[in-house]
Amino acid sequence: MADVVLPSLNAVSPEIFHAINRPHGRLNLAEMIKGLKRFRKEYRGQIWLEIMLVKGVNDYPTEITRLQKAIAEIKPDKVHLNTVVRPPAESDVLPLTESELNALASTLGSQAEVIALRPAIHKLSADDHLISEVVNLIARHPATLAEICEYVNCNHNLVWLALNALIQNGVVNVRDHQGKKYYAQNPQQANSRSWNSTL
Repeated sequence: MADVVLPSLNAVSPEIFHAINRPHGRLNLAEMIKGLKRFRKEYRGQIWLEIMLVKGVNDYPTEITRLQKAIAEIKPDKVHLNTVVRPPAESDVLPLTESELNALASTLGSQAEVIALRPAIHKLSADDHLISEVVNLIARHPATLAEICEYVNCNHNLVWLALNALIQNGVVNVRDHQGKKYYAQNPQQANSRSWNSTL
């Protein structure tokens, strides 16, 4: 009865699939792909297949070719390309650039589209209060995500979405210090009062 189903398929090679997904031991990749193909034959709604791309892991031409073949067999209505936009479990996990994502979208066909582009601040909150509070805090001193969440008294995910948008737009920088990530105002923005005009 669902209108849209959004399954994920981040790799076709078992070793790459395990590196990205770290799946339960009983999950079999070949059976999962076979199940997606079978589901496509039975399900009459929309299937939007999401692929999470990680730099240097599943963006190699050989793996992209394997993904192309799987996509052709699964026949999704859309292919959503995503990349690392939240703090990953491993610090060396890196996102693809916007241009790299767009190039892969062209390679994967007309149904592929990038969904990991720079987020718009106005879509993240009903008003600019959260963004303003975050900027006001880090303008005074660098702070960790936990410290920012406590200061603004807001949900971790909402604060991260705000921070990520500020980072993507060059308002905020991330610094590593003694094993922790600190968020600080970009020095180029320090004397600007019109930070929100760039978002």
